[in-house]
Amino acid sequence: MEASLDTQRSSAVAALGRGLLWGALFGAAFFAGDVVSALVRFGSRFDPKPMSVLLVLAVGAFVIVPALLAGGLVGVLSRFVPPLAALARWRALGLLVVFAGALGYGLVTRKDPQLSSPRAAQLSVERPHHVLWILIDTLRADTLYGPGLDFPHAPHAARLAQDSILFTDAEASAGWTIPSTAALFTGVHPTALGADRGLLPNWSVTLAERLRAAGYRTRGFMDNALLDRTNGFAAGFETFFKRSPMDFAWKLWPQRLMPVELGDHLRHRLPISYTGAEELTDAALETLAAEDGEDPLFFYVHYMDVHTPYRLHPDVAEIPEGVDELPLLDRALRRRMRVDQELVSDDHLETLWTLYETELTFLDGHLGRLIDAFYERCGKENSVVVLTSDHGEEFYEHGSFGHGMTLYKELVHVPLLLRAPGLEPQAGSRFDHPVRLVDVLPTTLDLLGFDTSSEPFPIQGISLLPYLRNGEAPPADPIYAAQNRFHRTVFRWRRGDDVYVVTKRSDGVEEVEVYNKADDYAEKRDLTSDQEELVLRMRAELDAFRASQVEMQDPGETGAVQNMDALRALGYIGE
Repeated sequence: MEASLDTQRSSAVAALGRGLLWGALFGAAFFAGDVVSALVRFGSRFDPKPMSVLLVLAVGAFVIVPALLAGGLVGVLSRFVPPLAALARWRALGLLVVFAGALGYGLVTRKDPQLSSPRAAQLSVERPHHVLWILIDTLRADTLYGPGLDFPHAPHAARLAQDSILFTDAEASAGWTIPSTAALFTGVHPTALGADRGLLPNWSVTLAERLRAAGYRTRGFMDNALLDRTNGFAAGFETFFKRSPMDFAWKLWPQRLMPVELGDHLRHRLPISYTGAEELTDAALETLAAEDGEDPLFFYVHYMDVHTPYRLHPDVAEIPEGVDELPLLDRALRRRMRVDQELVSDDHLETLWTLYETELTFLDGHLGRLIDAFYERCGKENSVVVLTSDHGEEFYEHGSFGHGMTLYKELVHVPLLLRAPGLEPQAGSRFDHPVRLVDVLPTTLDLLGFDTSSEPFPIQGISLLPYLRNGEAPPADPIYAAQNRFHRTVFRWRRGDDVYVVTKRSDGVEEVEVYNKADDYAEKRDLTSDQEELVLRMRAELDAFRASQVEMQDPGETGAVQNMDALRALGYIGE
């Protein structure tokens, strides 16, 4: 009897062992096929570092471990269910493993598109200066400039400002990356572009496409996972550098099984969200050093370092206390539009500010390397340099953290520096009149001598060049910003010092606010109850403008699609 029990026990253990082995092999084969498929389709995004490999393996565990456990269960049941026993034969199991690998490979069907030819017709340019556009994601104007316009955290940016025109009142087109960068790239407002869909439509032409059509060599260096070949932001670039361990790993199928909280934790604790200023600058400088032709250059470099999650730089500044409390910020981004005041201490805010400013100081050193190398290669006297941001960041000024939820001053007031040949008499001067990010593209084209008057593609911004040269104020056109994110649609309409903000929530509630920047630059005192006539007038103007923008939207098919994986990983899509 005991021998019989031992035999049965051994048989059960053997069946369990075989089941676990084949389950693990099935899961590993599936995952290997998934990884190979992702490398074939998105290999340029993979950052070949140990941390990247560990992240991929961590994602893989969410299919290998369940497959292992399921295999163990099947192994045990195979002793009692004849069909399962048949599956446990080596030949059948081998076929299942091959099938798993093929299935894993076949689940990833999308791929990075090839960089396309420019859609703009052949163009000519009178003054083919080299062009460097630098965008520092999530950078507030007041943080870069400092209270006295002395750039306290960015000495290299201060050096650029000495040779540039500094715009003290530039406003972005949205409070998050995709619609604002789309407006910057095209000179078209985000509502007309339909950019809140998470893509840049084909019908609008970017600066890179125009410059490439004029014979420029166009090079993009992108550290934001949201801006992608698939959603149109690589249009016009001959080369497009983008690496992100997170963006690659989140393309893998098992990531769908990973708990959101764990993804948040990995994003905060590991350097996976973006490449970082050092490596992004190295990539730009390597490309710049290899340029040996005479054609003019257009370099676009998009930094991410002052965007959350913040990385620690003890060589730049002392690490503040309270760093472990940073997940509060991410919870606010994903799950709450407002954070209870009792949860936010002065020490917590000071920690966030210190990390934000330290990231800027770290980035600034590499910014200096980039600008110096560009001047050395292209000649300072023949270079146009633009430095700006897509939006700012909230630090609880209006009860929120992060960005993408509101359109107050701390989110739309962005830095803007312009250094260009022909503007030397005004270099180092301030331009205090309100301007818009949609004005940067037409101003750049005007500096280069483009004639866009006969182009079929719209540009809604205006060139600021005539007003920079004569010191006059540009036309007092309203400044418009719009976004639709986190279950709320927000519009901002500014005319002069009057600011009208309307927020429409998914539950049907509408909030209206009015501010006067002359008396309340920080936009803290809502004047809605005292300015009923102004509210009605601003509402009518905004509604009419929005209607005109919607009419411009092209309903046709577009080759661009949303980068859903990056949107989800970065918290722009909730659970």
